[in-house]
Amino acid sequence: MSIPKFDESLTGIFQKSDDDIVDFVMRNITIETFIVSACFLKIFDKVDWIQIDGVTSSRQNYVTSYNDDGKNIISGLLMSEENPFLQNKTSHCYTFNKFSEKTFSYNESPDTVFFLDIDLDYFSCEVNPNLANEVVIEISKDEYDNFNSNFYHPVRYLVNRVEVMTQDEKYYLVINYYHDVIPSPRKVDNDAILYRLNDLKNKLLEIPVSPKIITICKSVNSGYLPEDQCEFILTHLINVLNEIYDLNVCYGY
Repeated sequence: MSIPKFDESLTGIFQKSDDDIVDFVMRNITIETFIVSACFLKIFDKVDWIQIDGVTSSRQNYVTSYNDDGKNIISGLLMSEENPFLQNKTSHCYTFNKFSEKTFSYNESPDTVFFLDIDLDYFSCEVNPNLANEVVIEISKDEYDNFNSNFYHPVRYLVNRVEVMTQDEKYYLVINYYHDVIPSPRKVDNDAILYRLNDLKNKLLEIPVSPKIITICKSVNSGYLPEDQCEFILTHLINVLNEIYDLNVCYGY
């Protein structure tokens, strides 16, 4: 979950046309930033985050924007009601809870409106897919020399491994060039996936209300879900959800 920065104000987005809203979202909001964006818009006032073997915690967060511009979003732990950011017109607070799959329980009133977001990497996961994503970017000779001579070049601190190479009188920045990739300890077999799916089903059956919206993120393009397991997990997950809810499934981007 990350804090977004927008190229235009999020405030008043619902006064835009549907097409303009879609355009704004596709330019500005990602799977990592949509939760904080929704909290900023007061769509969510509480977030329950469940992770396999997660550490249980609860905290109050604030969310606002710098100078009330609706573009430079600021969010963090609420330490005091006197936080100067809370004086902004766009400021408000939300609760952020973390649970493991064993500690989560639903304790809301029956009239609570809730949304369910499921990432497929909950069921099987690559711990750090960026280590396996090699990126090659052509750069200038000056930037090549700058990188080699500057131990504090900012790119060195953005990724786990970065180097420069030259070939055929061209120069390249190479990110995550590894000969060996360590297998993920969080990638599990199909039996473990089915067990987790059944556990999710039992948890959802305990909730007395149905979610208004269910969103599913494959997490394949980001690399967090092993690609060879995507179809298996997605098919079985939709089957589980269909057993509980009357679904109208829409496939998006």
